Amino acid sequence: MTELTQMGHAQVFLKETRGLPYIEKSNATDVEMHFYRNIAPQLTMVGVHTPRLYHCDTKNHVLHLEYIPTPVTLEALHEDPRCFQQLAAIHHFSRHSDHPRCAHQWTEQHTIQARNHLQLSGNAEAHLHQLREQSEGLFYPHACLSGDSNAGNWGIRDNGDLVLFDWERFGEGSPAIDLAPLVKGMGDRMSYQAIADRYLAHSSLLPKQTLLRHLILAKAWIVVDVVNILKDRNKPDTETYLNWFRQVFPAWLKTHSSYL
Repeated sequence: MTELTQMGHAQVFLKETRGLPYIEKSNATDVEMHFYRNIAPQLTMVGVHTPRLYHCDTKNHVLHLEYIPTPVTLEALHEDPRCFQQLAAIHHFSRHSDHPRCAHQWTEQHTIQARNHLQLSGNAEAHLHQLREQSEGLFYPHACLSGDSNAGNWGIRDNGDLVLFDWERFGEGSPAIDLAPLVKGMGDRMSYQAIADRYLAHSSLLPKQTLLRHLILAKAWIVVDVVNILKDRNKPDTETYLNWFRQVFPAWLKTHSSYL
């Protein structure tokens, strides 16, 4: 048994039964259990590959899921149109309003917590607050979202299928929330444009300039979210990540706040 737990609340283990490897996810959220039971089969019909559900124990909040054996690099995702095709299909999916979802938000309190963790200076803090004040459009229900589409949540089946897993953040908002994690590091203007262009080949939900604006806002929000999760859950290597953000985030804020 191998533990694979990363940033989420759930505990994730790679197990095996009768020679078949599978993922056991305990403390699974209502959102993710509902997703695998009800949403995933519908997404399969529109070309979105998710892990097969072997077992769902709703009483004890345990999922048994298909193990996706081969990881994918961020660079490989950039060059694979299936990545953007599947994200566009997710974003065009119509979710029933009564289905459970993760409520994405960026509050003032979240901003203050991240500021303190990152020890931001006055100018950087002002830029961050400026971005948050303009972020309301990120969370308007433009589209269904994976909510966590970073490269670590993609894999390849033995038959070559590109699969997106980890759906506890399934919700609604701007497509940019699913695209911003595909920008390497903090990214620059050209890298945001490249991601937008690849996505817009498959979707017309947002005009390019709106999508670019949302990408910048989403990247800043993800930093706030990740920093607070790292500290709140006392994740290993937290200080390594925080030190990296402290080095690059202030300059990024200064440059990219001027684009909005």
